Amino acid sequence: MSRKIKCFIAIVVLLMANVVSLCANTDNVYAFTYKKNDKKDISKRNVFKEKSSEYKNVDKKVKREKQKHSTVAKKEVEDYLNENGVFDEDIKGLFTDAELKELDCKDFINAEIYITYYAVEDTKELTDAPLDEKTMIELSDEQVDKYMAQKYFSEDTGLYEELENEFQTRKDKKKKSMGDKFFEAIGVKPIEVYAQKVSGKSLGGVDDKKNPSMLKKVWLATQGKKNGYIKVKFEAIWTEMPKHRNLDIIKVEWDRAEYLRSGVYSSVRVKHFWDEKTEYVSTTGKKTEKNSYSKNVSYVASKEQLKNNEYHIRSEFIYAAIELHSDAGGYSTSNMQDVNTYVVNEGITFNFYVKPNEGAEYVDFYLDYLHTIENTDGLSVIIQTVAGGGLSFIPALYDWGTGALTKVETVKSGIDNAFTFYCK
Repeated sequence: MSRKIKCFIAIVVLLMANVVSLCANTDNVYAFTYKKNDKKDISKRNVFKEKSSEYKNVDKKVKREKQKHSTVAKKEVEDYLNENGVFDEDIKGLFTDAELKELDCKDFINAEIYITYYAVEDTKELTDAPLDEKTMIELSDEQVDKYMAQKYFSEDTGLYEELENEFQTRKDKKKKSMGDKFFEAIGVKPIEVYAQKVSGKSLGGVDDKKNPSMLKKVWLATQGKKNGYIKVKFEAIWTEMPKHRNLDIIKVEWDRAEYLRSGVYSSVRVKHFWDEKTEYVSTTGKKTEKNSYSKNVSYVASKEQLKNNEYHIRSEFIYAAIELHSDAGGYSTSNMQDVNTYVVNEGITFNFYVKPNEGAEYVDFYLDYLHTIENTDGLSVIIQTVAGGGLSFIPALYDWGTGALTKVETVKSGIDNAFTFYCK
């Protein structure tokens, strides 16, 4: 065997040893680097506004929303939001009552609203799956129409089976060869993050194979004529609650604009909200009541750690952490009544201003939503940020006694191309 061949084999063996070492390493944490998606103009894509007449269930849902007036906003303002797919249950998160009372339809002349739904697979079968946008499905206009029929009008449209089949097809295509993993490990190919194998914690929700978790995303942006600032309202709401209820991490990033920390336009409001639905079932029938709750998410100056109901904002991004609530469970009363309490419609809203850069024709906004399915075992869940080469997140379990960090299993959801706001 020639000397060159022997040297080549030695190099390959050494590289393979490094791969084995990387795969076997169970040190504290893993990180993924946030990368913006390719730009694509989707700011006008809104099935509720643009195509409601083409889809009977979308149209039917909008008309039902407009039949009731359940907020303190003027009827025409509430109707305008409903027509754009912002339902009454979304409005309470996006606006305060004080804001709603002051709103007029003229305030939306320069507004752009974008609505989308994502089916999110939230099952333990994802334990060893790559964590990327393949774990969610952005619903098409036709699928949104089916979802309206299924959720609000109790019609079986076959949507959930359709989504499950698509999830399975994606997983089958995602199987990787050892060669792919080898080249990723040595940096030849882009690295995708893999979760540590853990047992997930399920505290509610339903079987995804029959009913996937559903995340609704709402973008609403307006620009003042005089000052040029863009007021951004973003909301992510679980319209079908996930089975795993731990810490979720939500990040919104933008380019061609900056958040300025001084003056009236430095105002930021981040809110964590949820509903509790209680069902009373007895021999005489069934009664349901719903109560709404919310908590202001607090600003923290340090960017190194972020815990439940905390956020941090910098010139080009804002991110926050919220811990999803567990279902309260059920009990029976002495008069043979069964009482069950569920958490529904849980989510987060960001309200803030950005100033477009001089000469910018548009501003792109990006979302990253990390849904945690790790069993926390009583430890505090935090996110750690590390500098260098752009911002990286390290979702982690933190033991306050020892200071140790361990891996957190997450599913990345709500990822799509940029929401583009055109400067007025």
